Amino acid sequence: MKQKAERADLCMQIAEKEQKLQELLASPTALPDLTGCEVTHKMFGVGKVLPSTDQFLVIDFNGQQKKFSTTTSMTSGYLTASDPAVMEQMQDYQAYTKEKDQLEKELKTMKSNLLNMAKLCFSYLPFSPSHFPEYTAPGSELTLCRGYFLPFCATKI
Repeated sequence: MKQKAERADLCMQIAEKEQKLQELLASPTALPDLTGCEVTHKMFGVGKVLPSTDQFLVIDFNGQQKKFSTTTSMTSGYLTASDPAVMEQMQDYQAYTKEKDQLEKELKTMKSNLLNMAKLCFSYLPFSPSHFPEYTAPGSELTLCRGYFLPFCATKI
């Protein structure tokens, strides 16, 4: 009975995390456009950001152009923008991606744990998991067929 309650609780936690992730993805924080922005590099000094892709910054340091990863260089402290508003946008973007990545990681772990619980449960059953019809977790995108999802923490489709 205790395992049944644990599985049901885990199903609810998964549904809550998925909802939170969907809400986060519905209002993403964009990476700021740094074109024309003056930046300072710890080693190369002051430079100006040239037009480039979102992934990389091309910076002109007194005629010498250098290419940097946008997120890594700005968040690591090697590059700082002279405009505090740009730095604030970068911090917002970094917080958004950190929260999104954390939620995705937690969901993956929780789903793996639930699947392991299902495998453990079905290893003790005297019949095959294929005897179960399709089920889905309430409020979740999880749909696993033929008994790979536990019927006691799911509702029949």
